[in-house]
Amino acid sequence: MLNSYRFREFWTVAAPPEAAWQLVADPTTYPRWWSEFVEVERRNDLDGVGARVAVHVKATLPYHMRFELEATQRDEPRVAEVRVRGDLDGMMRWTLTPAADGTWLRFEEEVRTGKRLLDLMAPVAKPLFAWNHGIMMRHGEAGLRRELEAR
Repeated sequence: MLNSYRFREFWTVAAPPEAAWQLVADPTTYPRWWSEFVEVERRNDLDGVGARVAVHVKATLPYHMRFELEATQRDEPRVAEVRVRGDLDGMMRWTLTPAADGTWLRFEEEVRTGKRLLDLMAPVAKPLFAWNHGIMMRHGEAGLRRELEAR
């Protein structure tokens, strides 16, 4: 499908899994270290499975994305998975693995767009959307490293 996307990213940080977990498993920290996250707002008082946040993202291309993340799996400090609903629909998952020099992180995203304009543009712009996502992920990796180094 033209409006479906599957991304896999691999990051390495010089910090133990527990430190990386505190940041990647808690989206409310993202605006502090990930420049594309304009705003993240809690939707309920839950921690762990069932916790929900509203997210506002603005990457390089001139459009904004708004969606809700709901925690569906949490195996601290190894796996954090969320259901995504809104301008994106699907799932995102972080998997953290200890490494000799810190932590190896795998990010998986399987979503489809829920924004009509993006669906209409997908036949021509899908490669640009993937490029936009790639830039956002590079910024996230750099921001996570900086945040962990500052701790």
